[in-house]
Amino acid sequence: MSVHTSKQTVDAASPGYLIDPSSNPPPSSTGTPIAGTGGDYDKPHQSRVFFHDGKWWENQWKLWKLNGTTWTDQGLVIANDRAYRPDCFVVNASNKLYVFASGTSSSRFLRLSYSGGAWSIDSGYPVTISNFSHSGENSISFSRANNGELWGVRTNSLQVQGIVSTDEGQTWSNVIVIKSGLHNNALTDCHPFTVGGTSYMGVCYSENSTGNSIVGFLRHQDGANSSSWTDETGSLPSYSGTTSDDHINMAVANDGVVYLITKTDGGGATIVDNGLYKRATNGSWQLFPVNRNNAWTRPTISIDQSNNELYAIGTPEGNRLGYYKKVAIGSEGDFENTAQATLFSGDVNAFVNLSTAQHNHTNSSGLMVTVEHDSEKQIYYNLIYFGYVPPPPPVAVNSVLVDPNTTNAVAAYTIGLTLGSTGALTGGSGTITVTWPDNTVVPAAIANSAVTVNGAAASNVATNTANRFAVITVPNNLAANANVTLAFTAAAGIVNPASVGDYTLQVKTSAQPSQATSPSYNLEAPVPVVVGNITVNPNTTSFAASYEIPFTLGTKGALTGGNGTITITWPDNTTVPASMATSNVTVNGVNAAAVTTNAGTRQAVVTVPGNLAASSNVTLLFNSAAGLVNPTTAGNYTLIVQTSAQPVNATSPSYAIEAPVPVVVGNITVTPDSIGQTASYSIPFTLGTNGALAAGSGTITVTWPIDTQIPASIAVGNVSVNGSNAAAVVTTPASRRAVVTVPNALASSSNVTLLFNSAAGIVNPTAAGGYVLNVQTSTQPIDAASPTYDIFSEEPPPPLGTGALVHANTAGARFQKSNQSKVFYHDGAWWLAAYDGSEGDWFLWKYAAGAWTRTVFLESSSGARLDLVPDLSNNRFFFLVSHDNDSKVGRAVYSAGAWTVQATTTLSGITHDSNDLPLTMALGKNGHLWVFRIDNGALRVLRSTDAGATWSSDTSLKSSLGSSDGMTDCVVFSSSGVNYVGVFYSVNATAGGVSYGFLKHDDNAALGTWTDESSELTFFGNERADSKLSALAASDGTVYLLTVNASASGSDPSNTLYKRASDGVWSKFKVNTANGAQQWRSPALAIDGSSNRLYVMGVRTSAPNQGQYKFCNIGSEASLEAKAVTTIFANNNDNFDHLSAPAQPFSAASGMMLAAANLTGGTVWYNHISAGAAKPGAPEEPAAVAAPIVEGTSVYPNPFNPETTIRFALVEDKDVRLQIFDIRGALVRTLVNRNLPRGIHEARWNGRDRAGNFVASGVYFYRLIVGDKVFKGSMQMIK
Repeated sequence: MSVHTSKQTVDAASPGYLIDPSSNPPPSSTGTPIAGTGGDYDKPHQSRVFFHDGKWWENQWKLWKLNGTTWTDQGLVIANDRAYRPDCFVVNASNKLYVFASGTSSSRFLRLSYSGGAWSIDSGYPVTISNFSHSGENSISFSRANNGELWGVRTNSLQVQGIVSTDEGQTWSNVIVIKSGLHNNALTDCHPFTVGGTSYMGVCYSENSTGNSIVGFLRHQDGANSSSWTDETGSLPSYSGTTSDDHINMAVANDGVVYLITKTDGGGATIVDNGLYKRATNGSWQLFPVNRNNAWTRPTISIDQSNNELYAIGTPEGNRLGYYKKVAIGSEGDFENTAQATLFSGDVNAFVNLSTAQHNHTNSSGLMVTVEHDSEKQIYYNLIYFGYVPPPPPVAVNSVLVDPNTTNAVAAYTIGLTLGSTGALTGGSGTITVTWPDNTVVPAAIANSAVTVNGAAASNVATNTANRFAVITVPNNLAANANVTLAFTAAAGIVNPASVGDYTLQVKTSAQPSQATSPSYNLEAPVPVVVGNITVNPNTTSFAASYEIPFTLGTKGALTGGNGTITITWPDNTTVPASMATSNVTVNGVNAAAVTTNAGTRQAVVTVPGNLAASSNVTLLFNSAAGLVNPTTAGNYTLIVQTSAQPVNATSPSYAIEAPVPVVVGNITVTPDSIGQTASYSIPFTLGTNGALAAGSGTITVTWPIDTQIPASIAVGNVSVNGSNAAAVVTTPASRRAVVTVPNALASSSNVTLLFNSAAGIVNPTAAGGYVLNVQTSTQPIDAASPTYDIFSEEPPPPLGTGALVHANTAGARFQKSNQSKVFYHDGAWWLAAYDGSEGDWFLWKYAAGAWTRTVFLESSSGARLDLVPDLSNNRFFFLVSHDNDSKVGRAVYSAGAWTVQATTTLSGITHDSNDLPLTMALGKNGHLWVFRIDNGALRVLRSTDAGATWSSDTSLKSSLGSSDGMTDCVVFSSSGVNYVGVFYSVNATAGGVSYGFLKHDDNAALGTWTDESSELTFFGNERADSKLSALAASDGTVYLLTVNASASGSDPSNTLYKRASDGVWSKFKVNTANGAQQWRSPALAIDGSSNRLYVMGVRTSAPNQGQYKFCNIGSEASLEAKAVTTIFANNNDNFDHLSAPAQPFSAASGMMLAAANLTGGTVWYNHISAGAAKPGAPEEPAAVAAPIVEGTSVYPNPFNPETTIRFALVEDKDVRLQIFDIRGALVRTLVNRNLPRGIHEARWNGRDRAGNFVASGVYFYRLIVGDKVFKGSMQMIK
């Protein structure tokens, strides 16, 4: 039910308001809805609109008024049930409106009066008519006779029936049978007419389609008996080849001519679908075709009495739009060939059930047509202004091809159309207008070249963006009835709507100005491109980078060169520049046609330079000069790609932006490495996996530590990168920085050596110590710290003492060999195993208060060689008695400041081959004891798991070593959380040994399970292994081996340091070379755990055989070759051998205790060196310094090559300066410049000047200033 109790105001778009009827504008081509109305109009035999008092009114279940452009609900309820179907008749002269509301159970009648611009229902109305109703859609028709009688007419039970009221509808007659014997139910209409002064009520009917259905007409003379009717049905012409359908509407001209418009049952292209019956005033009938093969359903006929014209109106059964045709009265035969004009159309066309007024129409009223929209369930209206000549029929739009036919795409449109018989267009003036559907984007301007008419570029193109149309001026004449292809290329810039679905566009021409709707074309959701893996180089945060973006176009994704575009949107935090040069962006290797960027949205739009075929692979490259800068935060990122043909975002696979990885800096070599010296710096480093540097643009930046002096400029000839002069060098002295531009391309992960030679002018710090420099590159812009490198004082490092006698009774001949350790530190004292010749036994000696005292007995055999293995956390140590008979293992415990030997176990049959090749022992971290030796060409081992009480069988670890005898040394270390014991071996070179070896054993593995890493111990050149070695492990798991090599020559090392890092990576370093100043025998190692220093030491192979060492910071082992030596054991021309050093790192508290055999004196000497300080051993032994010290100097050797030693004595602590001058008096080198303590001192000069260069042959002078005394002397360098 629809009941309206208050007024509603509805805006109605023009037309619908009579502005100036004389101007005769055309009707709207679409119609306008009357908001608030409902559907259910049913068939057009009823009139629901009328014109009164200069206004149009609409009568459904309520009364509406059209006032200007506004429809107003008058608040009058005509029918309170939507089942009613009202039919109305207005009498303008009496201001009366009669409404007959046909119902399905009863009907109702109302009379309304008009006053003061408003209608009201008269008193006594409505009246219920209970005996007259309808069924189905064929409702009762109603009209008012000229004598005032009111008639309602219907068909029922194959009869035409009526009722009549003669009292203004207050009462109604019984049902009157007007005609019987119908062939089928029918639709009726009725209308009064006057002919020859006599007035009639005319009733027409059209039967529903059957094999014999017909159209009929009857008339009743006013005032005659209500059942008296004249049947003229037989006078109506019959349709040829078809029958009637129950669709009919009736109109009467002012002269009494009657018109009936009908619909037939159809039957083919030549059959009349809609016909017009005409009854002349003489009563004769004619039938005129209105439509063939174009059936209008439920048509109406209206009369323009002002212009003597007939309007036929209908809605086709197919497209369900609304159309009308117009002919002059008297020319009804023209209807069939008259073009139909559009009256109703919309986004959804579902127009049906027209309604027009019963009265005729004039110029003042126009023709109001209303229609039901069957889908929207509301009423539309349109107002035809008389005097308008319908335009020619529209062009025929045959086809629309959209490429690509995807939403949001910039697309080409190809429109095929056919001009009409009067549609010829003149080149240069004739126009074609295309209007696209909603949401299509039509640009503000389109180039003429982007539009063609039958292949020729348009003369002109004008566009209207807001209304989505383009007007094309044709370039050449187009004949009537010509087929035309109108093509808009993608360059026109037309963008498809954003929603998928079927669309139509409209076309008109200057000669055919009515819009023609195209066939529908379908728009699909765009398929995104398929994006491949993005390559960013470098993929480092905050870096300007190149972006290579591969993707594949879709099957409808072709792009036109010069017009098609690719849009890239980078993720947040990526910097996109304000502009990009086209030369920095390529599409498949060709520079882009255009590039526009938006820094705010991080987008770049690239116009492709050439055609790209559908489904093709595309590579879009932004090089590093394009100005793209990676995000500042490391992480995985994606970018978005779309094209003008595939305008939907395609997300790329993720690509990683990584935090900058520093280069890996190797050991720095500084030459000379003395304070205040101008030096060369060799800086090795390794680039990262994304660290490639481009020739001429990639840079390396080195920042030196504080106190290093960097010159204001450095010539490129003084800096090389992998041996080639730098392309450029820029320095910043204040920040101690040099930026080097590389001359050649450097690949990612490659090794680089950057060398600043001494002419570069870099000056070492003025204070001795360990230093670190930083390296970064333009592709790895984060500082990488180098390993520590040492800058030394010009005088040799501590100690300056040269050792002292342990005790006169100690026997140096029994002290073999340096693979064994005979000293350790415990409970604030140093302990030493030494043979007492006066007793003929081995004892443990204690060093306290600067003197050694003998303590506990260890072994009696003079043939024994002892190796001490401390277990200090358990207050004990183990000692191995290596012997050429049965060896032994003893255990001593510490209590109350004294050691006691607790147990000794004999290792039956376990012997050494000679006193120079003693066995070695290690204590694993799990408490197991291990004894190693080489016997009969095999490396062998014994193990004790019970503190030496019992031992395993003698087990072979590796055989066929190439010699029957050799030397071992062993270490205990941890690596990656696993505890190991490791053993090194070397066989005697004279017995065929050629290599060193190393095996390791997991503490948790079986006895015989060992991993052999011997292949890692390679040689520098022609040197080979010899049976002299010493091994030591640092607390971090690093393992060192110092060797004495055989067969070394030239630059081959006579002494090599092997290093196994805690991660298992091996490296090797030269310590002394065959052509160097010294070569060592009796190698030994020690570690200063407090200052993280490594000491390498040995005994000179040339006489006198003095003990010496070098040291470096751990990690700077590469500097050892160039290091100066320090003498630790010397006594005139005495010969020393068999160094022994602690097997565990020492500390600043303990200092370092070294022991050696004085072969000349046949005794054991020691040197106690304070960690990091110059503390001679001799002053701690009173017996060694009992004689008075006489000040003076001596030089030995002299002449010399390549080095000499200046020895001097101080009777008290003094400030000392020792300098070397050439024959011209120029300063060559300062060797000592500091305060030194009382005692004997030595300063070595290696024949180099302050710059580290070897001096020429000739005479040189030294000057020693001690306090206020000066000592001078000369020496000669010979070559």
